[in-house]
Amino acid sequence: MLIRKLETYAEYSKAVDLRIRYWNEELAGHRTTELSPEKELDFLVEWEQSAADYDDKRVLYGVFDEGVFAGFAGGSYAEIEDDENAFELNYLFVAKAYRGKGYSLQLMLKLIDDFLKSGKSKMVVYSHRHAPSNAFYRKYGGGVIREVIQGEDQLLVDVFVFDAEILKRRLKRSLEARDCAK
Repeated sequence: MLIRKLETYAEYSKAVDLRIRYWNEELAGHRTTELSPEKELDFLVEWEQSAADYDDKRVLYGVFDEGVFAGFAGGSYAEIEDDENAFELNYLFVAKAYRGKGYSLQLMLKLIDDFLKSGKSKMVVYSHRHAPSNAFYRKYGGGVIREVIQGEDQLLVDVFVFDAEILKRRLKRSLEARDCAK
């Protein structure tokens, strides 16, 4: 297993395909708008490349299992109204075939380490209330600081905040417990 920054157009395309596939699954029955692969790909590339224009830091990491793209995570500085000392987990998607291996936890750890070095002490996550990932963030101790309505479908979103160091310890403990169970 290898975690590194996304580098090629093909890797960005795989990230977008994964995002759209699981976005549609997680929110089935709660949304009616469809995501366009072309628009999402253009957005993702522009989002990362335009960070300096907005005095931001934006990173995308992929996880590769024996050279095969298995998932990705992305983060950026959080909006000041969320917390000026935080970064935001913008993306976290792992293909079903690779779930249960701790890849999402390792991707989160990579982002946490990266942003702690940038002086950010908290992590913010926007998670749709009806998405299975919402329970994941609750399990790891995220506190909901507010609820917002987002998108054309007017979906209810919980805004979580985590202390990055505490979350890092929890994620590491989960990974250690997985290793012991093998």
